[in-house]
Amino acid sequence: MPFPYLPSQTKKRYEMLTSTKSQPSLLQISDALSLRYEKSGNGPPLILMHTIRTQLEYFRGLAPLLAKSYTVYAIDLPGHGHSPIDRLASFDEPYFRQSVIGFIEKLNLTGVTLVGESIGGALALTVAAAIPRRVERVFASNPYDYETRYGDGLRRGNWLANLIIGSLQIPILGPFNAWMENQMVLGKIMGGGYHDPVNCLPSFWPSSAGWRNDLDISASRAKCWQVGDPGARRGTGIGSSHRP
Repeated sequence: MPFPYLPSQTKKRYEMLTSTKSQPSLLQISDALSLRYEKSGNGPPLILMHTIRTQLEYFRGLAPLLAKSYTVYAIDLPGHGHSPIDRLASFDEPYFRQSVIGFIEKLNLTGVTLVGESIGGALALTVAAAIPRRVERVFASNPYDYETRYGDGLRRGNWLANLIIGSLQIPILGPFNAWMENQMVLGKIMGGGYHDPVNCLPSFWPSSAGWRNDLDISASRAKCWQVGDPGARRGTGIGSSHRP
């Protein structure tokens, strides 16, 4: 049992959440590609996509909760966990995207809910855009940005973000501008890439006490981060540090 130092009540909850009746399977999508996945629950299909350098067990606490309402497919992305490595493949976003699309099409899933974090969050959005007829909704948490320049994800937000973030790699000027990123400046930078900046309350931004995560602003936060994604009927992006 992991974490033997936890209180008995917490251990019991941990065991309940991480226990599963199903065992992971391996789905062969093509001669070169197979994905390990774990299926649980009953209901409309929901696919869980993990962060980079993790695997489907990342969702062992979440999957049992979602399985009460969905048929949950937690997957190991190619080359992660126990999904085989194709040494000839280029492990970039298009490759991961086609792998997830292949998984959905191989199982002939429709009305799919895509849930992902980091690289999984980015894939939830790009997969939905590629096969919109199969996707019902998207939840993208902290989506990873496949940048071509330093800090591209933030720099695309607005001109101030491009100026300040782009300058951080310049000797002498970079440290000075980093020092200048107080609450007001960082608020202007971070406010450039949101769906509805009006709903981005001042309390969202960092203060001397650190990042705010108050539950009383959750409704406004949801409006601020909602994604009008053309590839899905409904989509929500949950705040991120490396967002597109």
